[in-house]
Amino acid sequence: EAQQQLASPDLDPKACTAVLAEAEDAAERIATIVDSLRQLSRAKEAQETVSFVETVRSAIDMTAHQAQHRAVVSHDLETDAAVLANHARLAQVFVNLVMNAVHALPEDGEDNRIEVRAFERERDGQRWVVAEVEDNGAGMAPETLRRIFDPFFTTKPVGVGTGLGLSICQDTVEGLGGRLEAESTLGRGTVMRVILPAAEAAPESTERPRARPVASNDHRMTVLVVDDEKLLLHAIRRALKPHCEVQTARDAQTALKLLDEGLRPDVILTDLMMPRMSGMQLHQEVAGRYPELASTMLFMSGGAFSPESQRFCDSMGERVLAKPLRMAEVVEAILGVDPSPPPHRARA
Repeated sequence: EAQQQLASPDLDPKACTAVLAEAEDAAERIATIVDSLRQLSRAKEAQETVSFVETVRSAIDMTAHQAQHRAVVSHDLETDAAVLANHARLAQVFVNLVMNAVHALPEDGEDNRIEVRAFERERDGQRWVVAEVEDNGAGMAPETLRRIFDPFFTTKPVGVGTGLGLSICQDTVEGLGGRLEAESTLGRGTVMRVILPAAEAAPESTERPRARPVASNDHRMTVLVVDDEKLLLHAIRRALKPHCEVQTARDAQTALKLLDEGLRPDVILTDLMMPRMSGMQLHQEVAGRYPELASTMLFMSGGAFSPESQRFCDSMGERVLAKPLRMAEVVEAILGVDPSPPPHRARA
């Protein structure tokens, strides 16, 4: 639809800007949803120290599109405490609670509200973290409230839901040493409350370190971008052009040919999944021929589809940029690589 509007000969500049802004907003929502789905679909069940607020926020982000059509959603996330949990499992608990709140609200309600709160409390010398999801929907009668954690019990219409959501949420929370509580008043709304023991220490930040600014008289970086998607290649070139010299290659073989001919980029940004030669194979070739360049490689991935690629992504850590890409993050990642001048430059 956006493409048809942009192709219209009657489109004025203001309308063009509006269409592009809508497309950008939609792409950002898709990126957020995909990132959340990637977190929720992780196979590993190992527990780790995770930020309680970041986990709650990821659930808010994932449900934002559905919730905004039914209610005004507000949040007050006060704690910086951590919990010992599996991020994906715990995030799914909050997703279920928010979506239950959405479904409890009338479709045409003018004053529909959902409030999400996170805070700390101390009881008997133990530090706890609490998250509450409150709605001003239909509420529940006492006899219904007593059964909401029973497996297969649901208040939704036939064919909607399995009745397992809150039961599984309760099992997950109790498995982490916590409690899942519910308060509800018929005709006034419901509060769902997750209470978990706080971990001993806050988690280390998992964010990518911010790039240091490159002064105008510094060595201007050269970046080799390798991707078989032409449009994405052009988009990355446009984003990087103000900051770097950019060379592009549509496949790994062309990239190797450029290196063999003398190109010595400061950073190689490559897609992982490409025909004929993958990004993993390109990394192996670069490590064998030009080992000094292997450590400068960054990788773009829409997901690891084999045990081998999953192991590779795990080993590369933050050097893997998840698709769909946010160009600001790509630029930040590129500029964050140490741009020390290499011994040779590209041939003219």
